[in-house]
Amino acid sequence: MNSALKVQEAAEERFTNGLATAPDVSQARQQAASAAFDLEEVQAKERDAQVVLAESIGITPTVTLHVVDFSQLPVPTNLEDTVEQFIDRSLEQRPDLLAQVAVLREKEAEIRRARTAYYPTLAFDGDVGGSFDRAQMKFLGNELPWTSTQQPVWGVGLSLTWSLFDGGARKHKLEIAKAERDAAQRSLEDSRDKAVSQVWQYYTDTKLAIRRLDVAAALVDTSEKSYQQTFEAYQNGLSSLVDVLAARRELSQARYTQLDTRATVLESTAALAFASGDLGQQLLKRKSGNMSHEP
Repeated sequence: MNSALKVQEAAEERFTNGLATAPDVSQARQQAASAAFDLEEVQAKERDAQVVLAESIGITPTVTLHVVDFSQLPVPTNLEDTVEQFIDRSLEQRPDLLAQVAVLREKEAEIRRARTAYYPTLAFDGDVGGSFDRAQMKFLGNELPWTSTQQPVWGVGLSLTWSLFDGGARKHKLEIAKAERDAAQRSLEDSRDKAVSQVWQYYTDTKLAIRRLDVAAALVDTSEKSYQQTFEAYQNGLSSLVDVLAARRELSQARYTQLDTRATVLESTAALAFASGDLGQQLLKRKSGNMSHEP
């Protein structure tokens, strides 16, 4: 936007001095108006994104959101871990995979319980106690001393229970348990394969995006120099307005490419942390740290 206004001011100044034509001024003004329109469109999209964000976190759109400046966000410059390490952590700590492992263990336990129904059941019963009695007798009007009796009481027993025929109920129950275990196993394997594919994809995207950061920075640097040189040449009458506008468009495109590359790096890094389960571990550590500091 600022560069378009500078070009417009330069064109109007040259036109005032008789060094530019009216079509040049009109074209410069058209470029400035187009840049202003693009800025308004971007701001409108930003407001729409804030409304969507507010709704997603359960607050009203009227609440002021303090958003970190995108250009100030730190961008990773490399990935210290290999893709194999990310995959290993994903299989070990992703909550969805851990939940499916728990389901599989439960189904295996059901199979063991269903198999125990085929075996006899041996039960041991035992009890121990005692009886106590105290009495006093009278004889010819005389009271005899109190007498007491204590007698221990105990008993033990064994019982053997074995179901010989149940009409196939135990077999049917065991078959159902095995089928559910096999289904849980296949679901777990499928989820693991998808997790590996996700980690691999996001890891590759992040690596490629990081490599593009230097290229994008170099593109912006060369585009800025080209624009400045072309603009100065235009002010000195050594270049045309068409060249200046073309250089400004190239600079705007280069800056957009750099911002888009930074966004891609941040998005792919977050996706990689989520797919590998690292993001969940960080949240758990943060929560446990906050709880440990509570009075």
